[in-house]
Amino acid sequence: MMRIGVMFSGGLDSTTSALRLRNKGYEVHLWHLTWCTARNFGNDQLEAAKRVANTLAMPLEILGTLQANASMRWQPILVAMGIEVARRKRMPAVAWGLSGENWGRPGHNDNWQELAAVTARLIGYTGEVLLPVWGTERSVQWSEMPRELQPLIWACHNRSFSRAPCGRCRKCNSDAAHRIEESQHASA
Repeated sequence: MMRIGVMFSGGLDSTTSALRLRNKGYEVHLWHLTWCTARNFGNDQLEAAKRVANTLAMPLEILGTLQANASMRWQPILVAMGIEVARRKRMPAVAWGLSGENWGRPGHNDNWQELAAVTARLIGYTGEVLLPVWGTERSVQWSEMPRELQPLIWACHNRSFSRAPCGRCRKCNSDAAHRIEESQHASA
């Protein structure tokens, strides 16, 4: 069984990635970086990652905490960090839960597969670099998610990015004040 490290938030994309990889026969190791911004979701996300990892019976390693401003692009940082952790641990494969669905805005054409391949080459990592949910719609990921995991993950329970947040789940309740603040700032 090939070992794989998965950068893991405890959200929909990373949980679906971990499940897909386990179902393909990988020995999945979860790595979490707590990402703290002004919204301060770090603790909520960390607790979700712990709950989901425990339910999945997958080992979870906390890599640390990053204090960041909201304008930072976190995805490239996680790509580079995951590759470096995989290289240091001599892990034959590494993965992220980047789906691309929420980045389909006009003029926003990120190529994460290419970024990961170039980063791996620069760092000297020769293992597999995978994006198991790339191009997978949110509704498909929810349909793959076991019912017992659904309330545990750190993601809005709305099935589509094109609709408003559901307003009922743990993430929406944590996020409500920040969405109001952002909309007021945008209209000012």
